[in-house]
This record gives sequence, C-alpha cells and structure tokens, in this order.
Amino acid sequence: MVSITMKTLLLAAFVCLAVANNADKECGENEFLNPCGGCQRSCAIPSPMCSLQCRPPQCECLPDYVRDDEGRCIPESYCPKPCGKNAHWATCSTCQGTCKNPNPFCTKECKPPKCMCDHGFVLNDQGECIPTQAVVAVEDAPRCPANEQWVKCSGCDGTCKNQFPFCTRECKPPKCQCKPDKTISKDLSATPKAAASTKLLPEAMWQERALGYVLHVPRNLREPSSELHL
Repeated sequence: MVSITMKTLLLAAFVCLAVANNADKECGENEFLNPCGGCQRSCAIPSPMCSLQCRPPQCECLPDYVRDDEGRCIPESYCPKPCGKNAHWATCSTCQGTCKNPNPFCTKECKPPKCMCDHGFVLNDQGECIPTQAVVAVEDAPRCPANEQWVKCSGCDGTCKNQFPFCTRECKPPKCQCKPDKTISKDLSATPKAAASTKLLPEAMWQERALGYVLHVPRNLREPSSELHL
C-alpha cells in the first residue's frame, strides 16, 4: 500500500515539475498545453492507436481539431477529401460556376474548404465537372432538324448499320443529336430505329405523319404497295 502511494506521489511530483518547467511555453493557434502528453490526431491519421502512458507535457490540438500536413491545428472538417474527375480540393473555396451560370460574380471571401471544379470546368446538375465549352445556354441553342434534339454534352450516334454503338462517357461538344428512339440513315437524317432494318432507296425520304413515320418513295420509282407503313 505504501509502495503504491509512493509511486502516485512521485508521478504527481513529476507532472507538477514538468508543468512548472513548461509554464512559460506558448502554444500555437487552436492548441493547449497538455501536462500529460499523448499521441496526436492528424488529417492523415484521425484515429491513432494511443496508449495510456503519460508522456512529457506538450502542445496539442483542441478538441475537434487535428494537425494538417504542415503541423497546424485545423478543424477536422477542413482536412482534404478525395474529389471527383476534373475537380480539386480547395482549402479556401469560392463560388462555383455552373451550367446555368458559368461565370458567376465572386467576391474575395474565403469560404470553407470543399471540392471545386478545375479551371475550364463547371458543375452540372448531376454534380459532375464538365468542360465549360460544352455548356450552351438554352436560349442560344440552335433549332435542330426533325427527330433531333440539342444536347449540351454530346455522345456518339447510332446508325442504321450500328444502332447501338459502343460509346464512352466522354462529354463531347454540344450539337444536334438523334432523339433516344431515332438513328441516322444513309442520307444523314434521323429516322425511327424500327425503320433502320428496312432497305432504303437513295431517293426515299422519311415523312412524319400523325401515327408515326412512313417510307415515302417518289412516284417515278413506285411499285405497287411501295409506300411502307411502320
């Protein structure tokens, strides 16, 4: 019993002496002097395995703060996080350009850290960073031919020979593109996919009617029942 009491007194004396020797030690921003130092949390290791051993007094981060790569104590929420494609982690964020507003008016205010699109990219409605050149305001979108629509982030078009081509997720420049249920015919016009398997004459053309599309052949090339309804 006496031995345990003596050890406790010696430990207390050691701590008091250590605190006294470090009483004049100044800690940095968001730090405090811990008389019984331990292992410290960081952005790289937010939950280290620490023993109960009492180490010499040292400056440690305040609760909810961790050390960054430069040794500063910062809020844990400020630690860099992985960002998506064409984006980066900004420790001092600003306003983000979007498809609807590619060039917003930004102040010099330093906002909380977050992922932001790289230079030359804007944020779309799906939270992805796409090239600014792929963004075209709706009012500036040109009129497209029949069976086509204007797309800001274009891809590859199907054709009569290859209705379902292998397409990457690459965002290509905006353009008029076939509607989802249409494909490109020999004359480079968009036609219904159901007609793609029908043999087309060079002079034939597609005409839109109330109940869908029909293959129209000029009179001089017509044979009996040459007008095929689909």
